[in-house]
Amino acid sequence: MADLDIVDVLPEVTDIEDAVLRDGVVATWTTVWDQSALGARLLDVPFSIDAPEEPLIAHIRAVCAAAEALAEIAVRRGHPPVDRDLLRTACILHDVDKALMVEPADGGGWRKSAAARRIGHGTLGAMLCREHGLPEPVVHLVVTHAVASPLAPEPFEGVLLHYADFFAADTAFFAAGHPLLMHR
Repeated sequence: MADLDIVDVLPEVTDIEDAVLRDGVVATWTTVWDQSALGARLLDVPFSIDAPEEPLIAHIRAVCAAAEALAEIAVRRGHPPVDRDLLRTACILHDVDKALMVEPADGGGWRKSAAARRIGHGTLGAMLCREHGLPEPVVHLVVTHAVASPLAPEPFEGVLLHYADFFAADTAFFAAGHPLLMHR
């Protein structure tokens, strides 16, 4: 990953005050980028094959911004206190596995990788988070954010992540002319 720097690509990392969480985010993303063997092409990875014009990194940054806005609304309305570091960490890592779930297709574009066919989205990301020593609440939010998760998020930050992710995803799907998550 010598040609990419996670903090340059995802400056939201610097908003995480807890050094252990911040370092875990950087370590997890560094491992994924190294394992993907895509180098700088990682910046072209789409957040979804159904919305190839929306880069994964742009999606993650949109989720971070939307989650911050939702957290402000929730706090003003008197909902549970929001652990901003937990929320920020989970937002930056929620789709970390997607860089391993696609690969360049012959003739251009992207296709599902072997990992995508064998391990569910969210599960692989949670495994990577756990491998890098991130705490259980982060692992839980990464695994439960995915539509296919049989579990609901327990910390309130998971609710914020869920709606921020769906907002960012449906915005990209709408622009691509694909069915929205709200209709799946």
